[in-house]
Amino acid sequence: MGCRMKKLIKILGIVIAAVFALLVAAVIAITVFFNPNDYKGDIANYVKEKTGREFQIQGNISLSFFPWIGLEVGKTELGNPPGFGKQPFAQINELGLKVKLLPLLSKRVVMDTVILKGLNLHLIRAPDGRANWENLGGAGKPKAKGGTQGAAPAAGGGPTVDISGVQVSGSKVVWDDRQNKTQISLDNVNLKTGQLGAGKPVDFDLSFDVKDRPDARPRRVALSSRLALDMAKQTLDVSKLKLQFAGVELQGQVHGTDITTAPRFSGMIKIPEFVPRRLMQELEINMPETNDATVFGKASLDTQFSASTQSAKLSNLVLKLDDTTVKGDVGVNNFSAPAINYKLAVNDIDVDRYLPPPSKQPAVAKTKAAATPGATAAGLPIDALRKLNLNGTITIDKLKAYNIRSEDIRITTVAQHGNLRIHPATAKLYGGTYSGDVRVDARGREPLLSIDEKLKGVQAGPLLKDAAGSDWVTGTADLTAQLSAKGQAPEQVRRTLNGVVTFAFLNGEIKGVNIPLMIRKANAALRGEPAPPDEPEKTDFASLTGTAQVRNGLVSNRDLDLKSPLIRVTGNGTANLVNEKVDYLVKAVLVASLKGQGGSSLDKLKGVPIPIRVSGTFQNLSYRPDLKEAFKGIQKEKIKEEKQKVEKKVKEKLQDKLKNLFGK
Repeated sequence: MGCRMKKLIKILGIVIAAVFALLVAAVIAITVFFNPNDYKGDIANYVKEKTGREFQIQGNISLSFFPWIGLEVGKTELGNPPGFGKQPFAQINELGLKVKLLPLLSKRVVMDTVILKGLNLHLIRAPDGRANWENLGGAGKPKAKGGTQGAAPAAGGGPTVDISGVQVSGSKVVWDDRQNKTQISLDNVNLKTGQLGAGKPVDFDLSFDVKDRPDARPRRVALSSRLALDMAKQTLDVSKLKLQFAGVELQGQVHGTDITTAPRFSGMIKIPEFVPRRLMQELEINMPETNDATVFGKASLDTQFSASTQSAKLSNLVLKLDDTTVKGDVGVNNFSAPAINYKLAVNDIDVDRYLPPPSKQPAVAKTKAAATPGATAAGLPIDALRKLNLNGTITIDKLKAYNIRSEDIRITTVAQHGNLRIHPATAKLYGGTYSGDVRVDARGREPLLSIDEKLKGVQAGPLLKDAAGSDWVTGTADLTAQLSAKGQAPEQVRRTLNGVVTFAFLNGEIKGVNIPLMIRKANAALRGEPAPPDEPEKTDFASLTGTAQVRNGLVSNRDLDLKSPLIRVTGNGTANLVNEKVDYLVKAVLVASLKGQGGSSLDKLKGVPIPIRVSGTFQNLSYRPDLKEAFKGIQKEKIKEEKQKVEKKVKEKLQDKLKNLFGK
């Protein structure tokens, strides 16, 4: 029994050796007597029959059979379909594929690294919308009813595939969209992957030079990551993601689920500090002229994200630009009609650093330009407002904008169906507080605007100095404004402005006019006396109050009331916001002696209203006192006093006579 077994084993060994020898002999015979280059013409004809395109193998074809089944193809090109020019659709300089022979017997496909050198792919979309990559497989055959064409192999029935990697080098891809007149080219394309196998993470590195037009400067792009794709579980994991472009590096990781049915993704993105100014230069974007030439000097981003086909959200956002840090969450729902929501916190921002430098045009010229139709800004973006769906709150620790400084700002904005409301809006500024409620209704042909704003306990001098460059009135101010208007452009808003403004200033001064000095000078001129010495052009007051009615851009005031130790001032008149003309009459009443103020006593004017006419434009006001009217009043008072004296004397004499007559 043992001898028989030994003989059987010996026979099997001889058979196996013979079969192996025959296989080796067959491989040697094929490589010696079979030359695949003899079939180039047949291959080209077959490809043309299937694709309708010219196909040429200009290089050599070489085959190997053991221990790898290998194919190497030299320079090859595939033409374009008719109507796309003579330039080839695709060219390669070298393609190499190798599959191990013995693992195929156990349904395992083990491939060596796939080598592709010198790929040149030219993708074209014609003006009529046709594309040169369409119908590469020919018309094809219709699927049989109930067939499973293109279906994945049944579980356990298909071969496993293991590829050592893919290497693409020295390649180029051109996207030429002649319908939209855009062209993008990727040059020096290099791709290298790690081992490709079912369920195994894959490392890859991709780099290329990109140009968005033929005459543009190429920019290097480098992308590397590790991918894990599981089609059975419908998951995708991207880790160690790194994208480098124009001096900016993006890092991140992504997790995807239900990737072919209802894809959802989440992960994180981080962009370490970079120089935005340099990035814009790299992208050939014109830098805006700014007040501060150092802005856009540094920026960074760190955020988590989640997204689906209908929504996206950035959470735990930390965005830094120069000296400003923004933190919070931003979300967008329903991409087809975006609904934006946000909650953001800003530490400190100086908006003026990013605004254009002040115009060198004279103020008067700018005022005239503003009054000229068509010379103003476009105004409110009505179309955008009608589409805006927004709900968010932003808080700012410190803000400087248009030279106005504020802190502890909180602004909530809600916009939907053409209605926009900014409320509540609160801030601390210049020792006081601001609160506001601003609305824009853009549903009609012309937008409707309304504001309800309050300033309380604000130091008017510093505020006006920063806002307008002139602290022409100082003191602690309380102001309210309830105004409405309609229209899109600023001049329309001014013409249709209506509402009420109230103001109250305590313990301040009006600069630019010295009413007591003005009275003394006018009095000296009337009497032919030397003019009193100059004093600072200001009028002190204990309180200044009033109400302004606004009707179609015309501001009317009838209850101005200024109180000071020396004078009482009342006034009434108008200021036109459209043509910027002022017509106002002030009446000053002396309530105390003006001695000690650099001039002689004007006690005789005490209690007499002295009119002062204010006229001109916002940019050029003039003040003209009318002491003649005052002296007319004085004369009337004197006549009245004399009359009273005469009446008193007559009355006294009459009483004396009556006493003598009646003895009483």
